[in-house]
Formats: sequence, structure tokens, C-alpha cells
Amino acid sequence: MQSPFDCLPCCLKPDDDDDNNDSSEEIMAADANGLPQQEKEKGQETANGEKLTDTDGTKNNTTPTTKENNTKKESASTTTTNVSVGRRSLSLYMIRHAESRNNQIYREARQQFGYGTSDFDAEGCREYLETHRSPDPGLSDAGKQQVERLSSYWTSHLANQASHPVRIITSPMKRTLLTIRPTLQQLQQQQQQQSDKNQKMCRVKVVAFYHETGGCFEKGKAVEGMNPKDISNFLEESVADPKEDIDFVGFPSNSNRGWYYQGKVPETRADSEARADKFFLWLTEYLDAELTTGTNNNNNEEQEEDDLFDAGVAVPGEENECEHDKHSPRQRKRRKAILVGHADFMNLILTRIVAGFGHAVEKEGVPHRSAFVHFNTGITELEYFGKGRFLVMGSNQTPHFPVDENASLRTGGSIKDGWGYVVPNDDFMLHTEVSILDDDDDKESKVWDDHIRAQVDALQSLYLATAKLLRDHDTTTTTTTKEGGKNGKQGNVHFLVRRSMQVVGVATYSKSTGYLFDVAFRPSAQKEASKALIKSVKNHCRKFNHPAILVRPSTCAKSSTLCLAMFRELGFHKKKAVKGKTKNNKSRTDTDDVVLELKFPATCEYV
Repeated sequence: MQSPFDCLPCCLKPDDDDDNNDSSEEIMAADANGLPQQEKEKGQETANGEKLTDTDGTKNNTTPTTKENNTKKESASTTTTNVSVGRRSLSLYMIRHAESRNNQIYREARQQFGYGTSDFDAEGCREYLETHRSPDPGLSDAGKQQVERLSSYWTSHLANQASHPVRIITSPMKRTLLTIRPTLQQLQQQQQQQSDKNQKMCRVKVVAFYHETGGCFEKGKAVEGMNPKDISNFLEESVADPKEDIDFVGFPSNSNRGWYYQGKVPETRADSEARADKFFLWLTEYLDAELTTGTNNNNNEEQEEDDLFDAGVAVPGEENECEHDKHSPRQRKRRKAILVGHADFMNLILTRIVAGFGHAVEKEGVPHRSAFVHFNTGITELEYFGKGRFLVMGSNQTPHFPVDENASLRTGGSIKDGWGYVVPNDDFMLHTEVSILDDDDDKESKVWDDHIRAQVDALQSLYLATAKLLRDHDTTTTTTTKEGGKNGKQGNVHFLVRRSMQVVGVATYSKSTGYLFDVAFRPSAQKEASKALIKSVKNHCRKFNHPAILVRPSTCAKSSTLCLAMFRELGFHKKKAVKGKTKNNKSRTDTDDVVLELKFPATCEYV
């Protein structure tokens, strides 16, 4: 019977063996707070507040002995659970800007010129956009209302649940600055009302390469955009001191140049993907630094990191706090970072967050198969644990728009807003190609990428007749060729039918016997994929001196009747009975099961 703890992560399972407690605690302690042991030893503290090392890395003479440590560990365990093995994290929020004037113009153009219909007026639509579109627009009337509600939501949330300063990272484009500016103004007012007016409420980073896909352009020509001085003036009344509270990242050394100073033409899809890689690297490095450093007070001395802790463990006094209430006061305020960006570029960053290092596009200039959609001012909430580790807590949320009202303010996040064009078109997805992997080639060629191997396993598990595989029976049979010579035991040739990175068919050919086995196709792609596969098999395997390709339909699909029909459509015919020996030296004839054959053509057929 399955244990109720089997579905839990290892660090949450109870210890079954008391003898192993020390080693398991040692392992978990090395990963506590999401930091390597060598980093923790630099000025870090245990859960009991005992300092392990001085800030210079030397051992502290007040470090308790092992016996004292064990005693304190047992004492601490009676009040809090697994505090010493927790992982600290910070809250990260990605927000799409409020509706811009360009968003409104594109929506009007789609409606006015019949975009996507047979009556679409492409020329009229192009002229309309060139006349009304701005390279760096402000907000629409709806966008201004969205910002008011967003500001009210964030002001309350950040005042009650965030430590200060709040980290704000924003695109340099005007619509993102306008989206976050009212929130900055509210935080500034709160700072003036505090007894300690020198306590910074926020720190703003304007990142030049965190702009929308396409860049800043007008009628096909690049526009530089605002420079640091322009942005500082734009936010002057929103922060206490623009020179101290605003940092500029990725801007040119010449402060008179704008953030898109290197742009020549509108940015291509491939360039946007490369920039997403760059920003994702910068972001994780920035967040890693935030997880390993304390906040700075006015004397530039490092403070206690009391806003970085394991938020999954409640301490006394927090039992009644509701995690879903984003406005009630918290006993412990958390470190938070807010990113204000754009729909498509946020999608590229989230693709990298979710897919890790497996996010590569399938073809240069072609979008990913999946995309993340956001309303204007839609919020995606994440937890960051360091070293590129994220939890997605919620996506495209609009808590500042109550469900029963303000429905008209949910703009930019429906399929009619053009999101269907963010995924690849059919022409790219229907291109079929066959890859070949030979067991007798170099070892390097024997390795399939993990995502390919996973798809092959799933395809065979779902559509293969696993009860009658030929791996143990036909592939090791010694046979006689038509030339009279004998083939010894040889490796196999594996065929993979793909539509870009998606596996739609797979088969294996035995060089010893001439049998094709473990054949499986996605039903939706079977007709095209099977033709491509058989053509490739005929071209590649004729050199192994077998007169024909042999196959048992019952070993290739769970429905042998359907498989039999498929192979007959491909030109296979029933083979005459031939006696032989299995690898267990048991007599059998091919009449024990239907065997089909396809004779090799006189000449090659190229795929």
C-alpha cells in the first residue's frame, strides 16, 4: 500500500530511521535557505541565532560544541518545525503595462478593416496604423482607469506586507513608466508620513533591454526613445531623489542617447529571443544578489536580513494570517520585487522561467509553441529561491478588477486581441523530417536529447503493443541472406519522424533480420509520418542486404487491424511462411503471426 507521504518532497517526509537523522539533517542544512554551504558559512546564523563564522570567514570562538548544538536543536524542534531546513525566498511579480494608445489603435484597426476575414483591407489597415500609431505611446482612457485601480491595490499590499525599499524593475518605455508612476507617488507620500522620513520606500531600476518585442520605431525606422535625463524628469515627482532612487541599466555611456540607440530597424523575432536570454540572465543574477545581501540603512551598514525567510513555515503569531488576503498586515514583511513590462516580452521571459534551459526555439524567427497571455495590468506572481529556481504562484491575475464589475477594463488578454498569432503557423508545424540513429555509429550519435527521449517513450507507451515486442525475439535471430552468407548479431537502426521538435512517429529496424518493429505514430499524423518513415527506411536499409523490409503488424500497434491496413496502404504484402529459430532455439514459423514484406526498390527514393 502506498504511503501517504510518498507524494511529498523528500525534505517534507518524516524520518523512518533514527540512525540516519544526523546525515539527513546535515544534507538538508547544506541546502537551507537555498544557499550552498560555503556561502552560508560567511556571516550566516543558525535557526537558533548562533553565529557560525565572523564576516571575514574566520571561526567564531562562541560557536557551541556539537553536544550543545544537538541540545539546542532538540529544544528548537519543540517550538518550530523544520525552520533550519527551510528555503528562503523573495516574492516576484510580473505586471503587464496598462492599455496604451497603440493597443487601442490596433483594436480599432482590427474591427474597422475586418482583420482575419476574407474582406480584410490590408492596405487600409496599414495606412491607418502608420497615421495613428506612436513609437512610444502613452495610455488610453481605459489604461488610465486601469492604473488607478492597480495603484490602489499595490499601495495597500506593499504598505502592509512588503519590506522597504520595494524593488521595482521597469521597461524604459513610456507606457510602463506611466503604469507604475502612481504607485511610486503613493509610496512617496507614505514615506513623508513616516517618523523616519529617510527610510527609502522603493528603488527603481530602468533596464534598457527590457522593452517590448520590436523596439521603438515609426514607419519602419528606429527611434531612440527616452534617455536617462528624460526618464528622471518623467519620474521626478514620484520618487524622493531621482539621482539616488533610480538606477539605469544597459543605457549608453553618452547620457544624451536614448535606450534604443543601437536600433537600426524594427527588432526581429530572433533578436528579441536573444535579448530575452540576456535579460533573463541579468534578472536571475540580480535576484540572486538580493537573496544573499541585506538591506542598506542610511549609514550604509548591512542590516539583518529579516525580510528573507522561509515563507512556508509559520512562526508563533502568524497562525491566523490568511495567505490569500493581500492587504491585511503581516507580522513579518517580505522582500518583494516588481517587474513592469510588456505582453510578448514577458511571455518570452516566462517561457525561460518555466522551461529552464530547455526553452530554445525550434527554428530561428519562429515563436514558441506555447505562450503566456496577460491582460493589461495582469499580474503573474512567482516565488524565487535562488539559482534560477522559481515557483509560479498565479498567472495573469487581475485582483484590482472585481469579478462583478469593471469587466470592460480587462483589455488585451482575449483571443480577439491577436494572441493567436504569437504561436507558430501551420506551415512550419506541418513540415515533416526523419532522423536516423544507428547503434553501430559513434557513441555521440547514439544520444537523443532528453525531450526527444521523453516523447519517444510516451509515444510507444501509448500506442505500441508492448505484449509482443520483437526486441527479444526477432532482432537477435541469425538469418541467411539471399546471397547465402550469414549475418551475425548486429545493432539496430532507429528512425524518428518529427515535425520540428515534436515527435510524431518512431520505428526500429533490425540489421540482422530485416524486421521493422516498435513502430508507433501519433494518430493525427499517421498518414504523412508513415510515408516519410518507410521512404527513409527503404533508402537507408537497402545496404544491409535483405531482400525486403519485414514487419509484424501485431507488434507495432495496439490495434493490429488498423496497423495492418496502414502497412498495406504503404505497399506491404503478406509474406509466405518461412521456418526459423528464435533466440531460445524454439521452432516457429512466420505463420504463427501475420508477416508483411515490402521489397526494396531497384533504385533509391530520396526523401
